[in-house]
Amino acid sequence: MAKHRNVSKRERKSGSKPGRGGQKIRLAVLISGSGTSLQNLIDRIADGRLPNTEIAIVISSRSNVEGVARAERAMLPCEVIRVKDFPEVQRFSDQIALTLDIYAVDFVVQAGWMCFWELPNR
Repeated sequence: MAKHRNVSKRERKSGSKPGRGGQKIRLAVLISGSGTSLQNLIDRIADGRLPNTEIAIVISSRSNVEGVARAERAMLPCEVIRVKDFPEVQRFSDQIALTLDIYAVDFVVQAGWMCFWELPNR
């Protein structure tokens, strides 16, 4: 899972956590195909059933899939990280972790993700 964002002194004092006090929970959504679960998350955020939540990044394990098109239509940042582009699972996993860090993700949703990856020890 991604490293948490830096927390300000004011947030530490107030005990502020993602999703409280107006701070949005930042999701990464990992997909491998059509993106129907991604679309459900997009719709639930839009209709208010997932308050204080935003999709920070969509990561797809395949480039030419409908899920990537869904992310683009929703104007969400999307990265394609293909397992076959890496010589070993650890490097693939490291690239995913780096991307999660860059986008300051709070939680990862594996929404039809069909690849093995190693969770960082954090």
